[in-house]
Amino acid sequence: MEIKLKGKAAIVTICHDPDPDPEPLTSSCCSIAALAFLTVNTLVSLVRARNDLPAAAFVVSVYAVLMLLYWCLHAVEKMPEDSPRRERLKLPVWALATTLNFLFAYRVSAMLPATLGWLVWGLAGACCAATFYALLLYDAGDAKYATRCKIEVWSGSEPVLAEEV
Repeated sequence: MEIKLKGKAAIVTICHDPDPDPEPLTSSCCSIAALAFLTVNTLVSLVRARNDLPAAAFVVSVYAVLMLLYWCLHAVEKMPEDSPRRERLKLPVWALATTLNFLFAYRVSAMLPATLGWLVWGLAGACCAATFYALLLYDAGDAKYATRCKIEVWSGSEPVLAEEV
């Protein structure tokens, strides 16, 4: 966040490009904590589903897909922006995210009436299509002003300052 003072008005800029190198210690500690939490919850779910083979298979499948998705996203995060390998990893990321989405749709739709179940499947399909477009078809190079914001500061009924950041 950036704050500039101009006369009696203050300009607060909240839209900015994220720091390309977040603090590695914080990032890795949060990742380790999240993965440990997920692993403990998976083990607890497996113990609770020890006599229910379909539920145990669902838990193991979701955990495996999440681990693969985490690994792919971590690899993409570490690569330079213009890396060809980064572009190649978009398809596996999409496939894993779609698999996870449809796994949850399957589980939820089984608990709902048929009409709502179809709605859940339709939403999962719409998310799949939107994610496919966003990750694989959309060219972000056309969005020149994707990270720009216009900040206006008003004093009473008139603008004191308008600035594009």
